[in-house]
Amino acid sequence: MRARGEATLLFIAVLAFGFVLLIPASFTGIVYAGGLDVSPSENGEGPNVVNSPVRVVGIKFAQVDGRAQVIIGTTAICNYKTALLKQPDRLVIDIDNATIAMTKRDPIIVDDGLVRRIRMAQFSANVARIVIDLSLSAGYVIRAREGTSNGLIVSFNREIQDVSFQDISGRSAVTITGTGDLTPRVMTLKSPDRIVIDIPEATLLHEPFTIPVDHALIKQVRVSQNTKDVVRIVVDTKGDLGFDIVKQEDKPGRIVIDFGYLVKGVDIATHESKTRVVIKTTGHPGRSIRYLDDLKLLVIDIENSQLETSGTTKVVKDGVINQVEITQFRPRIVRVAIHLPYYLGHSEVDTGRPDEIALDIVRSPLLEKVIVVDPGHGGSDPGAIGPSGLQEKFVTLDIALRLARLLELAGAKVLLTRADDRFVSLPDRVALVNRNNADLFVSVHVNSFTDLYPSGAETFYFDNVPESKRLADLVQDGLVRESEVNNRKAKNRELYVLREARVPACLVEVAFISNFEEEMLLMRPDFRQKAAQGIYWGILSFFSGKPVPVVQLNMVQPNNIGFEGLREYN
Repeated sequence: MRARGEATLLFIAVLAFGFVLLIPASFTGIVYAGGLDVSPSENGEGPNVVNSPVRVVGIKFAQVDGRAQVIIGTTAICNYKTALLKQPDRLVIDIDNATIAMTKRDPIIVDDGLVRRIRMAQFSANVARIVIDLSLSAGYVIRAREGTSNGLIVSFNREIQDVSFQDISGRSAVTITGTGDLTPRVMTLKSPDRIVIDIPEATLLHEPFTIPVDHALIKQVRVSQNTKDVVRIVVDTKGDLGFDIVKQEDKPGRIVIDFGYLVKGVDIATHESKTRVVIKTTGHPGRSIRYLDDLKLLVIDIENSQLETSGTTKVVKDGVINQVEITQFRPRIVRVAIHLPYYLGHSEVDTGRPDEIALDIVRSPLLEKVIVVDPGHGGSDPGAIGPSGLQEKFVTLDIALRLARLLELAGAKVLLTRADDRFVSLPDRVALVNRNNADLFVSVHVNSFTDLYPSGAETFYFDNVPESKRLADLVQDGLVRESEVNNRKAKNRELYVLREARVPACLVEVAFISNFEEEMLLMRPDFRQKAAQGIYWGILSFFSGKPVPVVQLNMVQPNNIGFEGLREYN
């Protein structure tokens, strides 16, 4: 038989039918790189099977993609036998009809963790022996060298050098350190709860071992050589446990099973002007905080975290918080949901502890306050009319509805003198205030003048109630700051609704509808929203006893935005 054009002797029984040669399937111990060239002999007789002598001309060690490799160079293809022996661990390769042709035959010292050294010797006249001394028994494959070079490549499994459990700054992880591009297979199993990580084509460079773990949700980590080619890491847990598998690009031999942080619970403390919520964690996890207006819910999602205990609910009902729920929202996200009767704002607080997430939720000074909001004019009384035909009664109703919604969100009880396009007399407006023992009265109007040029906002008060001036000043400041119109100041004026109301009261002239530019502003929903917010901040500052910082509010749509007078402008 010819292999690579050379006559080669086969020590096997074959059957020949003409030019067809049948070779038994058991013929697997002889390596023929490049395939078999089967042809008649030159003298026309059956095929000559010749076994050419082989010389071993070189041996070297290399690390390729995390695998220890022993490369054996020969002068021809070769027949070999292998044996993986114990005490001491070693791989023996006998090459038949071969001689060692190397002048230097000293052992090659490796000590890479798996391969200790490589020895070579002429075992007998026809057998060259290569012995690879190992630190422990390991899986391997042997293949022929590719290309034009003859010989063998012995390739061992990738190595698992270490497995450790770490808790760094409150974040727990199992780290697997090995060689090459490790590709884990992960299973989550029940009864008992455990996470199984199998590393294929890998050898553990240790005896099986167990890592005891002091963790609320992890019992221990077990490491073993599950089969000759699979290293198995088992994380015994105390229930379901979320995790991420992280392969570090700059360290291809490292895999991190990241369990993240623990969320241990929530503490709540009620103060005069706020309620503080402190979330206890084991580190400094990332989080997102948002308020869901339609649910009156402040939501804190804590990332890369696991709840230490089962979900809990704390009932508070202190006038700021109704209750707090803490749940494992997703495998890696703990959610703290704070149910509120209203929402005025919150701020994160640095407690000086990196393992705490603290929020102060503002107690509303408007809670349970009765506030009468009066949209000026209405019904048969259109109020002032702008150059383009915009009627005051529709503008004031829209702004008043927006203002009422903001006040309600802050916990106030709001009474409207009208909630649609109807006429209400001045005495009836004032009667609503006095009959309900209101805490405050605000009447919403827009200004007008025979001249088209006057512009800006002004707020009127009457000094029969001492606090009315302070209210008017604060409302005027908030209105100008939010709407950015000309400041015409707060002014004392005896108007019926201000004189007859027995509570702090003001009448707001938002802008001049007679001024074409300001009429255009009044047609815009965003401007009307800003006007409502400005009045709202003034009222809030009045009850808090000090100016309140401006924060961004979402657009609040009136409950009845579809009234005809503004439909064409919205």
